[in-house]
Amino acid sequence: MTLRHLVFALLAAPFLGLVPEQAQSCTLVPEHGGGTGGSIESLQPGTFTGHVECGATSHALAIWTISVDGSAQALGVRDDPLFRVRTANPLTQVAAIGYDQNIQFSLFRRAMERPENATRLFATVCDTGDDPLNCSLGQQRVKLRIDLRDTNDDGVVDHAYNQISVYDGASKLQVVYVDLPTDAQPHRLVGAWVRFFSETGVLNLER
Repeated sequence: MTLRHLVFALLAAPFLGLVPEQAQSCTLVPEHGGGTGGSIESLQPGTFTGHVECGATSHALAIWTISVDGSAQALGVRDDPLFRVRTANPLTQVAAIGYDQNIQFSLFRRAMERPENATRLFATVCDTGDDPLNCSLGQQRVKLRIDLRDTNDDGVVDHAYNQISVYDGASKLQVVYVDLPTDAQPHRLVGAWVRFFSETGVLNLER
């Protein structure tokens, strides 16, 4: 681990310690009413658009749930690297942040040809010690694409629009689209993700 990565890990530790260890009981509320949609874990294949309400917290999100044949001999979502790395614009790791001793969040940036894409980041969530671009969290395969946003045009990033892909290692792939308030600091991004995962159960971080 480089000195920069160690500094990020030390900065993250006290912040992440504030996150509750147990996921709350959350309920999905469809966009067009009609009652509640149960929990994220109970979603059947298809798309969901609406909110997830966890006590006093509510997140607008969209979820795409896909059935996967985990017994297939060849399965891209399970066997391929999490991101393509052999491109004209390779990924460069910008931070590695440990969480709960056994989990590592790795953040990457890809050199973009267009300036407007400079605020896109990529991330993986893995067992500590694994190759961060080809790894698992237990049986789960997890990756994120993040677009940093300045929503009030003051020149400061205040939100991150996240595409979170979670394959459960068996039969289901879920892709979650959610906007979370945060700044551009890597430890703040990770803190926002951990809090969201803990609140909603999108990803189980209990090891």
